[in-house]
Amino acid sequence: MQSFFARRTAWNLATNRYTEALEAHRRAGRELLDLTASNPTTVGLRYREEELLRALARREVLVYDPQPKGLLAAREAIADYYAERRSPVSPDDLLLTTGTSEAYSFVFRLLCDPGDAVLVPTPSYPLFDFLADLQDVTLVPYSSYILTIQLVRMRSGTRPRNCIAFARPTVWQSSRTKFSSTMRWAKNRPFRSPRIAKP
Repeated sequence: MQSFFARRTAWNLATNRYTEALEAHRRAGRELLDLTASNPTTVGLRYREEELLRALARREVLVYDPQPKGLLAAREAIADYYAERRSPVSPDDLLLTTGTSEAYSFVFRLLCDPGDAVLVPTPSYPLFDFLADLQDVTLVPYSSYILTIQLVRMRSGTRPRNCIAFARPTVWQSSRTKFSSTMRWAKNRPFRSPRIAKP
């Protein structure tokens, strides 16, 4: 029977072993430390509730003022944060998104043409497969967080037009020398241009 939706959405949605084990653990009432939790309001963190509530009660929040790059006040606050840490950035160079998935969708759409290949580490962001399919991008996984010339050579058999390594900064490893060597190597290959994206 033909699906109503596009073929790119024909994902395998069967429950995986990790999810099954997690649910069994919860049903048993056992203590759980979920390192995949990304919602700060549900993990017991203490934050300045009254200050946040006062900010939401300000009259300015009643005005709908959409801005393509995100609210200027928010971008200025982020720029100030980095300026205090000696990493200046202009608010005009910042683009705020609703979350990681939207940000990655923008990156895929802006840097990749349909069929382009993207190097991604595994394990990594759990929604990569879905986002890549929706943006008509092919993922080329590698099982190490150490990016080297040999790794790129081994995984670039698909002749990707974009070499983009996505990783979380806390776990991505590469010495300055290896990183520079990898970028020099990539510039001489059939990539549109070597790019490293780090959320």
